[in-house]
Amino acid sequence: MYLKSFHISGLFGHLNHDVIFKENDVTIIIAPNGYGKTICLKVIHSVFNKRLAFLRNLHFSSVVFFTESGSFSISKKDPSSTELVLCVNGSVSDMTISKSVDSQDKKIMLSRLSLYVPFLNRVSTREWEDTRHGDLYSFDDAVEVFSEYLPDQYVSKQLPNWFLDIINSLDVHLVQDQRLIQRNGIGSARDLNKGFLNTITMYAGELAEIIVDSGVEAAKVSQDLDSSFPARLLRYSQGGHC
Repeated sequence: MYLKSFHISGLFGHLNHDVIFKENDVTIIIAPNGYGKTICLKVIHSVFNKRLAFLRNLHFSSVVFFTESGSFSISKKDPSSTELVLCVNGSVSDMTISKSVDSQDKKIMLSRLSLYVPFLNRVSTREWEDTRHGDLYSFDDAVEVFSEYLPDQYVSKQLPNWFLDIINSLDVHLVQDQRLIQRNGIGSARDLNKGFLNTITMYAGELAEIIVDSGVEAAKVSQDLDSSFPARLLRYSQGGHC
Protein backbone atom coordinates (compact mmCIF):
# COMPACT_ATOMS: atom_id res chain seq x y z
CA MET A 1 0.00 0.00 0.00
CA TYR A 2 1.13 3.55 -0.60
CA LEU A 3 -0.16 6.94 0.52
CA LYS A 4 -1.57 8.92 -2.41
CA SER A 5 -2.47 12.18 -0.72
CA PHE A 6 -3.13 13.85 2.59
CA HIS A 7 -5.52 16.63 3.59
CA ILE A 8 -5.66 18.59 6.83
CA SER A 9 -8.20 21.25 7.67
CA GLY A 10 -8.45 23.75 10.48
CA LEU A 11 -4.76 23.54 11.35
CA PHE A 12 -4.05 26.20 13.99
CA GLY A 13 -7.64 27.22 13.47
CA HIS A 14 -7.33 28.61 9.92
CA LEU A 15 -4.98 26.63 7.65
CA ASN A 16 -6.08 23.97 5.14
CA HIS A 17 -3.49 21.94 3.23
CA ASP A 18 -3.56 19.29 0.51
CA VAL A 19 -0.40 17.28 -0.13
CA ILE A 20 -0.29 14.93 -3.14
CA PHE A 21 2.48 12.34 -3.05
CA LYS A 22 4.19 11.19 -6.23
CA GLU A 23 4.33 7.42 -6.56
CA ASN A 24 7.91 6.11 -6.69
CA ASP A 25 9.23 9.67 -6.68
CA VAL A 26 10.16 12.50 -4.34
CA THR A 27 7.58 15.03 -3.16
CA ILE A 28 8.94 18.40 -2.03
CA ILE A 29 6.78 20.59 0.20
CA ILE A 30 7.49 24.32 -0.06
CA ALA A 31 5.72 27.03 1.94
CA PRO A 32 6.58 30.11 4.04
CA ASN A 33 7.61 29.70 7.67
CA GLY A 34 4.72 29.07 10.01
CA TYR A 35 2.43 27.40 7.48
CA GLY A 36 2.75 23.96 9.09
CA LYS A 37 5.08 22.05 6.76
CA THR A 38 6.78 20.19 9.60
CA ILE A 39 3.48 19.75 11.44
CA CYS A 40 1.99 17.98 8.39
CA LEU A 41 4.91 15.56 8.34
CA LYS A 42 4.60 14.98 12.07
CA VAL A 43 0.87 14.27 11.68
CA ILE A 44 1.59 11.58 9.08
CA HIS A 45 4.36 10.13 11.20
CA SER A 46 2.27 10.10 14.38
CA VAL A 47 -0.70 8.37 12.73
CA PHE A 48 1.30 5.58 11.11
CA ASN A 49 3.33 5.01 14.27
CA LYS A 50 0.39 4.99 16.71
CA ARG A 51 1.49 8.23 18.37
CA LEU A 52 -2.01 9.67 18.57
CA ALA A 53 -1.12 11.80 21.58
CA PHE A 54 0.42 14.27 19.12
CA LEU A 55 -2.95 14.70 17.40
CA ARG A 56 -4.77 15.06 20.71
CA ASN A 57 -2.61 18.05 21.57
CA LEU A 58 -2.78 19.59 18.08
CA HIS A 59 -5.36 22.24 17.18
CA PHE A 60 -7.03 20.99 13.98
CA SER A 61 -10.44 19.96 12.64
CA SER A 62 -9.72 16.87 10.54
CA VAL A 63 -7.07 14.95 8.62
CA VAL A 64 -7.87 12.65 5.72
CA PHE A 65 -5.49 10.06 4.26
CA PHE A 66 -6.07 8.73 0.75
CA THR A 67 -4.45 5.40 -0.09
CA GLU A 68 -4.63 3.13 -3.11
CA SER A 69 -7.27 1.05 -1.31
CA GLY A 70 -9.47 3.82 0.10
CA SER A 71 -9.41 6.59 2.65
CA PHE A 72 -9.65 7.12 6.38
CA SER A 73 -9.95 10.19 8.54
CA ILE A 74 -9.25 11.40 12.04
CA SER A 75 -11.25 14.38 13.24
CA LYS A 76 -12.24 16.35 16.29
CA LYS A 77 -15.73 17.54 17.13
CA ASP A 78 -14.01 20.48 18.81
CA PRO A 79 -10.54 21.48 17.49
CA SER A 80 -9.30 22.07 21.04
CA SER A 81 -10.61 18.71 22.31
CA THR A 82 -8.41 15.71 23.07
CA GLU A 83 -10.97 13.22 21.72
CA LEU A 84 -10.33 11.80 18.23
CA VAL A 85 -12.97 10.39 15.90
CA LEU A 86 -11.76 7.66 13.50
CA CYS A 87 -13.65 6.96 10.29
CA VAL A 88 -12.91 4.69 7.30
CA ASN A 89 -14.09 5.26 3.70
CA GLY A 90 -16.61 7.84 4.86
CA SER A 91 -18.40 5.29 7.06
CA VAL A 92 -20.69 6.69 9.71
CA SER A 93 -19.70 3.87 12.06
CA ASP A 94 -16.83 5.87 13.49
CA MET A 95 -15.02 5.39 16.76
CA THR A 96 -14.05 7.93 19.39
CA ILE A 97 -10.66 7.52 21.08
CA SER A 98 -10.38 9.30 24.40
CA LYS A 99 -7.29 10.31 26.35
CA SER A 100 -5.06 7.30 26.99
CA VAL A 101 -4.46 7.64 30.74
CA ASP A 102 -6.32 9.73 33.31
CA SER A 103 -4.43 12.15 35.55
CA GLN A 104 -4.37 9.91 38.63
CA ASP A 105 -3.07 6.86 36.76
CA LYS A 106 -0.53 9.07 34.97
CA LYS A 107 1.09 10.06 38.26
CA ILE A 108 1.58 6.38 39.08
CA MET A 109 2.74 5.40 35.59
CA LEU A 110 5.38 8.13 35.34
CA SER A 111 7.54 6.27 37.85
CA ARG A 112 6.73 2.76 36.59
CA LEU A 113 6.83 3.03 32.80
CA SER A 114 10.45 1.90 32.48
CA LEU A 115 9.70 -1.06 34.75
CA TYR A 116 6.90 -2.32 32.52
CA VAL A 117 8.79 -1.67 29.28
CA PRO A 118 12.42 -2.76 29.93
CA PHE A 119 13.92 -1.17 26.80
CA LEU A 120 12.49 2.28 27.60
CA ASN A 121 15.01 4.55 29.26
CA ARG A 122 13.84 7.78 30.87
CA VAL A 123 16.13 10.54 29.57
CA SER A 124 14.28 13.59 30.88
CA THR A 125 11.26 14.48 32.97
CA ARG A 126 9.00 14.21 29.90
CA GLU A 127 10.78 11.86 27.50
CA TRP A 128 11.67 8.18 27.22
CA GLU A 129 14.15 6.65 24.77
CA ASP A 130 13.71 3.28 23.08
CA THR A 131 17.22 1.93 23.60
CA ARG A 132 16.80 -0.47 20.66
CA HIS A 133 16.48 2.28 18.06
CA GLY A 134 17.14 5.58 19.82
CA ASP A 135 13.57 6.86 19.20
CA LEU A 136 12.16 9.35 21.69
CA TYR A 137 8.62 9.20 23.09
CA SER A 138 6.47 11.44 25.23
CA PHE A 139 4.61 9.73 28.06
CA ASP A 140 1.30 9.54 26.16
CA ASP A 141 3.02 8.26 23.01
CA ALA A 142 4.89 5.58 24.95
CA VAL A 143 1.68 4.37 26.61
CA GLU A 144 -0.02 4.00 23.23
CA VAL A 145 2.87 2.50 21.29
CA PHE A 146 3.85 0.00 23.99
CA SER A 147 0.37 -0.73 25.36
CA GLU A 148 0.91 -4.48 25.00
CA TYR A 149 3.49 -4.34 27.82
CA LEU A 150 1.25 -2.42 30.24
CA PRO A 151 -1.35 -3.60 32.77
CA ASP A 152 -4.92 -3.49 31.47
CA GLN A 153 -5.99 -0.63 33.74
CA TYR A 154 -3.54 1.70 32.00
CA VAL A 155 -4.40 0.81 28.42
CA SER A 156 -6.87 2.95 26.51
CA LYS A 157 -9.72 1.63 24.40
CA GLN A 158 -8.36 -0.60 21.66
CA LEU A 159 -7.88 0.90 18.25
CA PRO A 160 -10.17 -0.61 15.58
CA ASN A 161 -8.75 -3.47 13.52
CA TRP A 162 -9.25 -1.64 10.23
CA PHE A 163 -7.10 1.21 11.53
CA LEU A 164 -4.34 -1.13 12.72
CA ASP A 165 -4.38 -2.98 9.38
CA ILE A 166 -3.89 0.27 7.47
CA ILE A 167 -1.12 1.77 9.60
CA ASN A 168 0.73 -1.56 9.81
CA SER A 169 0.79 -1.88 6.02
CA LEU A 170 2.91 1.21 5.51
CA ASP A 171 6.28 2.06 7.04
CA VAL A 172 6.56 5.75 7.80
CA HIS A 173 9.62 7.39 9.32
CA LEU A 174 10.28 11.06 10.03
CA VAL A 175 13.94 12.01 9.82
CA GLN A 176 14.10 15.42 11.44
CA ASP A 177 17.02 17.76 11.91
CA GLN A 178 16.86 18.67 15.58
CA ARG A 179 18.37 22.11 15.86
CA LEU A 180 17.64 22.83 19.51
CA ILE A 181 19.10 19.80 21.31
CA GLN A 182 21.80 17.25 20.64
CA ARG A 183 22.78 14.00 22.29
CA ASN A 184 25.89 14.10 24.47
CA GLY A 185 26.44 10.37 24.81
CA ILE A 186 25.12 10.15 28.36
CA GLY A 187 21.60 9.28 29.36
CA SER A 188 20.16 6.92 31.89
CA ALA A 189 17.14 6.80 34.14
CA ARG A 190 19.31 8.16 36.94
CA ASP A 191 20.71 11.01 34.85
CA LEU A 192 17.57 12.90 33.92
CA ASN A 193 18.19 15.78 31.51
CA LYS A 194 21.85 14.78 31.09
CA GLY A 195 21.29 12.75 27.95
CA PHE A 196 20.86 15.85 25.81
CA LEU A 197 22.51 19.22 25.49
CA ASN A 198 20.61 22.42 24.84
CA THR A 199 22.23 23.54 21.60
CA ILE A 200 21.22 27.17 22.06
CA THR A 201 22.83 27.29 25.50
CA MET A 202 25.94 25.47 24.26
CA TYR A 203 26.50 27.71 21.26
CA ALA A 204 25.65 30.82 23.27
CA GLY A 205 28.45 29.85 25.66
CA GLU A 206 30.85 29.31 22.78
CA LEU A 207 29.86 32.65 21.25
CA ALA A 208 30.42 34.38 24.60
CA GLU A 209 33.94 32.92 24.75
CA ILE A 210 34.66 34.12 21.20
CA ILE A 211 33.42 37.62 22.08
CA VAL A 212 35.61 37.71 25.20
CA ASP A 213 38.67 36.49 23.25
CA SER A 214 38.00 39.04 20.52
CA GLY A 215 37.69 41.78 23.14
CA VAL A 216 41.03 40.81 24.65
CA GLU A 217 42.65 40.77 21.20
CA ALA A 218 41.14 44.14 20.33
CA ALA A 219 42.38 45.62 23.60
CA LYS A 220 45.89 44.32 22.89
CA VAL A 221 45.91 45.82 19.38
CA SER A 222 44.57 49.11 20.74
CA GLN A 223 47.24 49.17 23.44
CA ASP A 224 49.98 48.51 20.90
CA LEU A 225 48.69 51.30 18.68
CA ASP A 226 48.44 53.72 21.61
CA SER A 227 52.00 53.02 22.75
CA SER A 228 53.40 53.55 19.25
CA PHE A 229 51.31 56.63 18.47
CA PRO A 230 53.98 59.29 19.29
CA ALA A 231 56.59 57.58 17.10
CA ARG A 232 54.11 57.12 14.23
CA LEU A 233 53.00 60.75 14.51
CA LEU A 234 56.60 61.94 14.35
CA ARG A 235 57.33 59.84 11.27
CA TYR A 236 54.17 61.14 9.60
CA SER A 237 55.15 64.79 10.30
CA GLN A 238 58.51 64.12 8.67
CA GLY A 239 56.84 62.82 5.51
CA GLY A 240 56.84 59.15 6.40
CA HIS A 241 53.99 56.72 6.90
CA CYS A 242 52.20 55.87 10.14
